[in-house]
Amino acid sequence: VELATGQFPYKNCKTDFEVLTKVLQEDPPVLPLSMGFSLDFQSFVKDCLTKDHRKRPKYHQLLEHSFIRRYEVLEVDVAGWFQTVMERTESPRSSQCYSHQHMLHSLLSR
Repeated sequence: VELATGQFPYKNCKTDFEVLTKVLQEDPPVLPLSMGFSLDFQSFVKDCLTKDHRKRPKYHQLLEHSFIRRYEVLEVDVAGWFQTVMERTESPRSSQCYSHQHMLHSLLSR
């Protein structure tokens, strides 16, 4: 959810314990309808975040999900998508949006 939206799904937590408590006690985060994610992607994320391990689809079942199957044959510009996500994601260090140049510099300097 965080990778897709660019926002941490558990807001207003000051400690790791608060995050853990929310993860255990609250419903799993979902993708916001307002961001235009496909129904297939929303369903896939929901399946992945099913809390009850007995109900959560196993790896081989997730690979058969329509969201995964569709992208096995479609051409996808992952680099372009990543650039778009990074441009709208705030930096934890400066609270400024990453620029394309900053992202490239960070990736290439590792």
